[in-house]
Amino acid sequence: MGQSRILLLTNKFLYNIHKSHVQRRISISGIKAVTKSTKTDNQQFIVHIMSEYDYMFSSEFRREIFDALKWVYWKENGTNIHVYGVPDRLKDYATTKKDILNGVEVNPKENYRLTAEDTFQEMPKAATKDKSVAGGSSMATDVSEIDAM
Repeated sequence: MGQSRILLLTNKFLYNIHKSHVQRRISISGIKAVTKSTKTDNQQFIVHIMSEYDYMFSSEFRREIFDALKWVYWKENGTNIHVYGVPDRLKDYATTKKDILNGVEVNPKENYRLTAEDTFQEMPKAATKDKSVAGGSSMATDVSEIDAM
């Protein structure tokens, strides 16, 4: 089991919080994809970050986290975030700090892409300029503790 963390999602950033301190702030526009295990008893998932190391988490609220992340990503980028489902060791699909130092990024193969997870209609590029959330406030998911792997 990994470390207990708080994952906080706003309309602009994904925060990894440990013991009341922000460990990492990831721009929504810097997220390139998410990967989940397809095993029914496995709640692990990876957040893939462009040109940086990835984050691996485990949460009983994975479905809710994915739904919120997909919506925020779509509002920010006007496109669906790529969701992958892998049947084997999730860890094998994560880019580590060492990988980044060696100029390597690990990505799941395209045949693992779960296109059924594309929930939103793609927006034309011009429509993505208005990225405000209704009411002008930031959207945040409920804060819940999760395990960082």
